[in-house]
Amino acid sequence: MAIAEVHSVTTGHAYAGIFPPEAPKPTLDELAELWHERVDASCSGTSTRAAVLVADSDSATRSPSAGSQDLPIVGVAAAELLDESLLDGRADVVLLRSLYVVPGHWDRGLGRALHDAIVARARTWNASAVDVPVLEGNERGRAWYLRHGYAPTGVRLPAFGDLDLWDEGLRLAAPFA
Repeated sequence: MAIAEVHSVTTGHAYAGIFPPEAPKPTLDELAELWHERVDASCSGTSTRAAVLVADSDSATRSPSAGSQDLPIVGVAAAELLDESLLDGRADVVLLRSLYVVPGHWDRGLGRALHDAIVARARTWNASAVDVPVLEGNERGRAWYLRHGYAPTGVRLPAFGDLDLWDEGLRLAAPFA
């Protein structure tokens, strides 16, 4: 499965009932372009401030360009080190942009493995925190982050343009366990 398909399948399942029926859905081509840009940024020699990691069906995490290309990708995470948080301006914060695992592979430790790899990267970047915006109504996702040490920040951000959808800001503060 390609990264764009992981994104599409996972969000289609996790966000079911949250988006209004009239909300436009991104095409696989649009998602492929988004992920192509993220992978390029994480693999370029000029950027040590971005990371994209994938998980395969054997629970291994790796960069998209490394490791076995024979095993299907069933999870993906993207993060970047920001000069200041989108939530409150705090310096040197990692923004966890995406963490998706195909629903048939939930509860097998893949999300945790991807998350742990991103937190390890945050440590090497000397980040002060990891922020994640969680779509309001995504109770499973919110509960997952809270179980893994994140705390609500009290900040809400508009999630998708003109739609009345909001992200709740959650934060995992350093030092990271």
